[in-house]
Amino acid sequence: MFDRIAVRLAGRFHGLVSTETARSLVVDPYGQLRATSNVDAHLVVLAERFAAERLTALAQAEGRLDKPVPEVLFACDANASRSQMVAAPPWRAGTGGCKPARPA
Repeated sequence: MFDRIAVRLAGRFHGLVSTETARSLVVDPYGQLRATSNVDAHLVVLAERFAAERLTALAQAEGRLDKPVPEVLFACDANASRSQMVAAPPWRAGTGGCKPARPA
């Protein structure tokens, strides 16, 4: 099961990771989830999804994969939660769709 997932992820992120690395990116989170979970019905799917998100973030950080839409980072240096308020969905709703915004 993990080998099939690793092959699929290595193919999807060709040139970024090997099959062995992709396998470890799935097996390690799976083990951590299994150790703390009471229900293990969907742990493999969650571990695969987590690995795919990590690989996507790595590919985007290295410039190998474009982000589908621009992202905005809002920062407030006064620690008054202003960045969280600015990044809230109602503010973004008027921009023609939901744009990724991250408060710092």
